[in-house]
Amino acid sequence: AIGVVLVFLLFVAREFYEDEDSSLNGAMVGAPGLLRLILYRNNGHRAQSGNEVYVTRLDELINQASALFFTDIEGIYTAQGVAVSEFWLAGAARYCLYDGVRCIFDGSHLFAVPRGEPFIGFL
Repeated sequence: AIGVVLVFLLFVAREFYEDEDSSLNGAMVGAPGLLRLILYRNNGHRAQSGNEVYVTRLDELINQASALFFTDIEGIYTAQGVAVSEFWLAGAARYCLYDGVRCIFDGSHLFAVPRGEPFIGFL
């Protein structure tokens, strides 16, 4: 009986953690310079309907994600935990989102981290 109770408590704690965890993830698709970001909660469910945002700059992406999830997003990270920054492509006269190695657009998995929260990557 004690084992059953412990398993139940672990299940409840896991569900509570997933529900309360404010880290978000998503995927970026679209042409460089105009990104469509689809955001998900870490449990794999979309945060809400209409959660696709179109952005051209990193600050727009962070602002849109913050508004979408009603929280202050501190940064955007790749699945490997690398902070995404802006990189100016002088030849193309536009910015791209940069993971420290390359510009990331199609199919990149990103994580948005609320201000003050530690980054935890869910793969």
